[in-house]
Amino acid sequence: MNLPLSLLYCFCLLIVNLTTPALILFDEEVPTDKTARNHYLQMEEHLQSYKEAFVDDDVWAVLSTKLSQILEIVNLLFFYSSAAD
Repeated sequence: MNLPLSLLYCFCLLIVNLTTPALILFDEEVPTDKTARNHYLQMEEHLQSYKEAFVDDDVWAVLSTKLSQILEIVNLLFFYSSAAD
């Protein structure tokens, strides 16, 4: 499976967004207002269920392969730019 870089970038952003705690949106305090607290609890529930969807080994195998390829390219570019100096 060949994963385009734009899709990989979007996937990485999605992972970052889904792993950001809901508390950050509420100034790192659990809301005391009933409505805000319900929204906070719903957000936590949604985030936890989304995280469970990312447990698929096949998804991570493709991601790790693609990230390894990108890191190899970056490493080669760094090596060649250092050798030129």
